Amino acid sequence: MISIVWEQRVFPVYFELLSKLGSSNFEEQSRIVKKILPIFNSYKICVLGDREFCSIKLATWLKYQALCFCTRLSLLSECPNCGGRFKVPALWVDDWCQGCFLPFGEMVER
Repeated sequence: MISIVWEQRVFPVYFELLSKLGSSNFEEQSRIVKKILPIFNSYKICVLGDREFCSIKLATWLKYQALCFCTRLSLLSECPNCGGRFKVPALWVDDWCQGCFLPFGEMVER
């Protein structure tokens, strides 16, 4: 669902019913966000995501789209590829694991 926030009110402007149960995935989420970008290109867009948007891949994609975003992500404390421990999230500025250089957007918890 895409909504507009205006003076402490939220107005839904677009939604899709999925033909499945459960959460949407990255492809579905990014497709919906892409649909509203041309319509609201003269406004500041900030994506607010709940637990369903718990995806480093989505956060990375939003960053490269130059969109403001705030999502509730579960804390990934070690690389699923090499097992290297991450320090503090504030130091994740490189967008990849310092041990094996796997991009955060490609990490999937096992």
